[in-house]
Amino acid sequence: MTGDDGIAELAHRLRPLVFHLYYVVRRETPQYQLTLTQGSVLAALALDGPRRMSALAEREGVRTPSMTDVVARLERLGLVRRAPDPSDGRAVIAAATDEGRRLIDELVRAREEFLRERLARLDAADRTAIAAALPAFERLLNPGDTTGTDEEGTDHR
Repeated sequence: MTGDDGIAELAHRLRPLVFHLYYVVRRETPQYQLTLTQGSVLAALALDGPRRMSALAEREGVRTPSMTDVVARLERLGLVRRAPDPSDGRAVIAAATDEGRRLIDELVRAREEFLRERLARLDAADRTAIAAALPAFERLLNPGDTTGTDEEGTDHR
């Protein structure tokens, strides 16, 4: 697809598919009463390690006071703990607890299993087409990142 009309048509067709895939995965897998933002923050902490509240807020596109509320809820659930930043006592660092990491591991396993089951229903040509499109999806999500996977699917990060 080339030109503005082709791009507009592609965006028009892609938007509902992306939304529906996300919706189906969330509906068909455990949520543990976490909001989208709570789940995203917990996943970032569990998978990428401790972060300052300000960095979490920036990542999620919210203000720091809003992130403080999100992290406080996760802390009440026993999924996150907060502590002063050792390099700057005025700042606060949030980290996933063992329970938080366990929950994220469980969510990731459930979601990947759901996707494996769906992918297994497709024929080899469809799976190959999806695999070939993954680098383009990564570039779509991270337009300035040229360090992602290449055409062969090799992760260079």
